[in-house]
Amino acid sequence: MSAVPVTATPYVRTPARNLGNPAALACTVAKAVTESVLGGSELSAVNRWLEPQLRRRLERQRSLTRRAGRPPVTAHVRRARVERVSNGAAEVALVVDVAGRSRAVAMRLEVVHQRWLTTAIDVL
Repeated sequence: MSAVPVTATPYVRTPARNLGNPAALACTVAKAVTESVLGGSELSAVNRWLEPQLRRRLERQRSLTRRAGRPPVTAHVRRARVERVSNGAAEVALVVDVAGRSRAVAMRLEVVHQRWLTTAIDVL
């Protein structure tokens, strides 16, 4: 017997069946991520919709914010605009209210394994 190395790609990005408008998912993920990186709760509720590298980066930011002693905040999504850039990708711009201040959130969602996955997000 010989050992054959197995190389697998972590994600298969295939344009799949139409998954519909990702606006509701984008609002949920943006709210959770904004609260998390500003010192709030963990990202465990939205782990399923975050790419692993992105999740690690956001957890590191959350840890730094918590060490700085910031109090947890609550975010409210005021507006979301979805632009489908291809059959398997969408880019979303959101306005999120946090503690009386508005913040912009930009994110990219891609279809991976027949579901939406957040591959990039920035909270400004």
